[in-house]
Amino acid sequence: MDKPIPKEILDRIEWTTQDDSTRKIKSIAPHTPCEDCGELVEDRRVRMSVNRSKGYHPHIKYHCKVCDRYRNPTTGVYDMTFGEVLAHYYIPKRTKR
Repeated sequence: MDKPIPKEILDRIEWTTQDDSTRKIKSIAPHTPCEDCGELVEDRRVRMSVNRSKGYHPHIKYHCKVCDRYRNPTTGVYDMTFGEVLAHYYIPKRTKR
Protein backbone atom coordinates (compact mmCIF):
# COMPACT_ATOMS: atom_id res chain seq x y z
CA MET A 1 0.00 0.00 0.00
CA ASP A 2 2.99 2.31 -0.02
CA LYS A 3 3.01 2.80 -3.78
CA PRO A 4 3.67 6.33 -5.00
CA ILE A 5 0.79 8.30 -6.46
CA PRO A 6 1.17 8.88 -10.20
CA LYS A 7 2.19 12.40 -11.18
CA GLU A 8 -0.92 13.08 -13.29
CA ILE A 9 -3.15 12.35 -10.26
CA LEU A 10 -0.86 14.03 -7.74
CA ASP A 11 -1.20 17.36 -9.56
CA ARG A 12 -5.00 17.30 -9.11
CA ILE A 13 -5.16 16.38 -5.38
CA GLU A 14 -6.28 18.87 -2.73
CA TRP A 15 -4.89 17.98 0.71
CA THR A 16 -6.11 18.66 4.27
CA THR A 17 -3.96 18.50 7.40
CA GLN A 18 -5.26 17.22 10.70
CA ASP A 19 -4.23 17.98 14.28
CA ASP A 20 -1.49 15.36 14.36
CA SER A 21 0.04 16.81 11.17
CA THR A 22 -1.07 13.94 8.95
CA ARG A 23 -2.25 14.78 5.49
CA LYS A 24 -5.42 13.34 4.02
CA ILE A 25 -6.91 13.73 0.59
CA LYS A 26 -9.78 16.21 0.59
CA SER A 27 -10.69 15.94 -3.09
CA ILE A 28 -9.29 15.14 -6.51
CA ALA A 29 -10.02 17.64 -9.26
CA PRO A 30 -11.62 16.13 -12.37
CA HIS A 31 -10.01 15.99 -15.77
CA THR A 32 -10.68 18.81 -18.17
CA PRO A 33 -13.87 18.31 -20.21
CA CYS A 34 -13.80 17.40 -23.88
CA GLU A 35 -13.89 20.43 -26.15
CA ASP A 36 -16.63 18.92 -28.33
CA CYS A 37 -19.02 16.90 -26.19
CA GLY A 38 -18.26 18.40 -22.74
CA GLU A 39 -17.86 14.98 -21.07
CA LEU A 40 -14.90 14.27 -18.80
CA VAL A 41 -12.89 11.83 -20.90
CA GLU A 42 -9.31 10.63 -20.92
CA ASP A 43 -9.42 8.66 -24.15
CA ARG A 44 -12.15 9.45 -26.64
CA ARG A 45 -13.28 6.55 -28.78
CA VAL A 46 -14.57 7.60 -32.18
CA ARG A 47 -16.09 5.08 -34.57
CA MET A 48 -15.89 5.90 -38.27
CA SER A 49 -18.32 4.35 -40.76
CA VAL A 50 -18.53 4.77 -44.53
CA ASN A 51 -21.89 5.00 -46.28
CA ARG A 52 -22.23 4.53 -50.06
CA SER A 53 -25.86 3.43 -50.24
CA LYS A 54 -28.45 4.69 -52.71
CA GLY A 55 -30.39 7.75 -51.70
CA TYR A 56 -27.46 9.34 -49.80
CA HIS A 57 -24.31 11.16 -50.83
CA PRO A 58 -21.21 9.03 -50.12
CA HIS A 59 -19.91 10.10 -46.72
CA ILE A 60 -18.06 9.09 -43.56
CA LYS A 61 -19.84 9.34 -40.20
CA TYR A 62 -17.78 9.99 -37.04
CA HIS A 63 -19.52 8.71 -33.90
CA CYS A 64 -18.23 9.56 -30.40
CA LYS A 65 -18.81 6.55 -28.14
CA VAL A 66 -18.62 8.66 -24.96
CA CYS A 67 -21.38 11.18 -25.65
CA ASP A 68 -23.16 9.09 -28.33
CA ARG A 69 -23.26 12.04 -30.74
CA TYR A 70 -22.15 12.39 -34.36
CA ARG A 71 -19.76 14.96 -35.79
CA ASN A 72 -21.40 17.80 -37.67
CA PRO A 73 -19.97 17.80 -41.22
CA THR A 74 -20.10 21.59 -41.53
CA THR A 75 -18.78 22.66 -38.10
CA GLY A 76 -16.76 19.61 -36.97
CA VAL A 77 -18.42 19.60 -33.51
CA TYR A 78 -20.07 16.47 -32.08
CA ASP A 79 -23.61 17.82 -31.75
CA MET A 80 -25.76 15.78 -34.16
CA THR A 81 -27.89 12.67 -33.74
CA PHE A 82 -27.93 9.76 -36.18
CA GLY A 83 -31.13 10.97 -37.83
CA GLU A 84 -29.78 14.48 -38.29
CA VAL A 85 -26.65 13.13 -40.02
CA LEU A 86 -28.74 11.02 -42.38
CA ALA A 87 -31.02 14.00 -43.13
CA HIS A 88 -27.93 16.09 -43.93
CA TYR A 89 -26.67 13.62 -46.56
CA TYR A 90 -30.08 12.61 -47.96
CA ILE A 91 -30.65 13.09 -51.71
CA PRO A 92 -34.29 14.07 -52.29
CA LYS A 93 -36.10 11.97 -54.87
CA ARG A 94 -37.19 13.68 -58.04
CA THR A 95 -40.89 13.80 -58.76
CA LYS A 96 -42.19 12.68 -62.16
CA ARG A 97 -44.07 15.17 -64.29
